[in-house]
Amino acid sequence: MVEVERFYLVDFWVLGSLPLALALDLIVGHPWRWADPVRWIDRLTGRAERGLRKLAARSAGRSRANRLAGLVLVILVVGLVASLVALSTDLLGMLGGPATLVGRALLIYGGLGIRRLAGDTLRVSEANSLFVARRDLAERFGRDASGLDAAAINRVCLEVIGEETNRSVVAPLFWVALLGPAGLWGYKAVDALIRKLGRVDPRGPDFGWAAARLDWLANLIPARVTWLLISLSAGLLNEDGRNALRIGWRDGRKGLIPDLAWGPAALAGALGVQLGGGSGSGGRSWLQPVLGDPIDPIDRRTVRRSVRIMLVTALNAAFLCLAVTVLLSG
Repeated sequence: MVEVERFYLVDFWVLGSLPLALALDLIVGHPWRWADPVRWIDRLTGRAERGLRKLAARSAGRSRANRLAGLVLVILVVGLVASLVALSTDLLGMLGGPATLVGRALLIYGGLGIRRLAGDTLRVSEANSLFVARRDLAERFGRDASGLDAAAINRVCLEVIGEETNRSVVAPLFWVALLGPAGLWGYKAVDALIRKLGRVDPRGPDFGWAAARLDWLANLIPARVTWLLISLSAGLLNEDGRNALRIGWRDGRKGLIPDLAWGPAALAGALGVQLGGGSGSGGRSWLQPVLGDPIDPIDRRTVRRSVRIMLVTALNAAFLCLAVTVLLSG
């Protein structure tokens, strides 16, 4: 009987870390951008990338050397980040009790970006001038905002919400459920690599080939879960959840970049708007696919509705993460 009680006590502290992390993210957010761990991953990526590119440039077979150097970069960055977090998790587990709860919660909290996503999107959409909106859109989301009018800026905000609902909310929670904090930070390392190198075709002979292929694998299931959760959340908010499900299935597989469109397509269906058709981001440009149908115009109110859908999606994703964690823990 003592051993059974001890098992459930430990399991309680582990499961309690996710709600605490979610509460920290929604209430506190990440007010100090300099303390964001992703910035340290970016610095590590930048230094390793420069050295590996120099080595690849000296090789006679440039294409093969680039691919090999890109693979080494992925192994180095993702392996180092995930290993450090796994080690930290093991050390916290040895402490037990509240220390394990708080420590794991902080590790998970550091990898979420729900409040930041909502705040940054609303800040761009509701800026008091086009100049400020364009500047914030470029600085906070890496989008080319030159020449965009108010309607186009709001359209891009919806696209950002759709994409980042997966990359900053659902996918991190998905990997927490499967592999704990190490899984979350392994995913964040992959995401940081993609944002640093730029999204590329995972089949192309580019330095970013390995990162793009791993990014595709890491988002293969989460992107589709995002589509389902956005549809569910839209229905709970009296938006058009059925249309979100339909448009997400119809348009979610469009585009050159795999699994990038599932979230925006579902959001477009829920709100009755049409997205896409503009240029990409992350250091590269590409023609984005047209998603959804042009039923309603896009304005600031539409962006606020999308933020509400994203927040409810985050809560649903957290509940799903807890359920999966309970099932996997037996």
